Amino acid sequence: MKVNTSPESFMIRDNNYSIISCSPETLIDKRNYKIVTRPIAGTLKRNKNTSLGKAKKFFAKNIKESKEHNMIVDMERNDLSRICRIGSVYIKKLKFVEEYKDLY
Repeated sequence: MKVNTSPESFMIRDNNYSIISCSPETLIDKRNYKIVTRPIAGTLKRNKNTSLGKAKKFFAKNIKESKEHNMIVDMERNDLSRICRIGSVYIKKLKFVEEYKDLY
């Protein structure tokens, strides 16, 4: 985990097993009575030839990435609707590009 600097890294160690996870996406973040999910659909490797502006253009023009993103957001919304109070699930921010150490 020292090598992989993913923002959502964790390790669970028990007598019988260990779990290590390193991911830039947040599957579930529960704080009090609020649940947040931030799925990632599509990535673009960061290098000297890419920039945040180029990444935004790439994702805006890429139909496959857009459809995949819509599908994953809808799946997460649907899953949360099964366990949350009716009418309480909403999408705060849709289709935005985040910048990480090695990818967009």
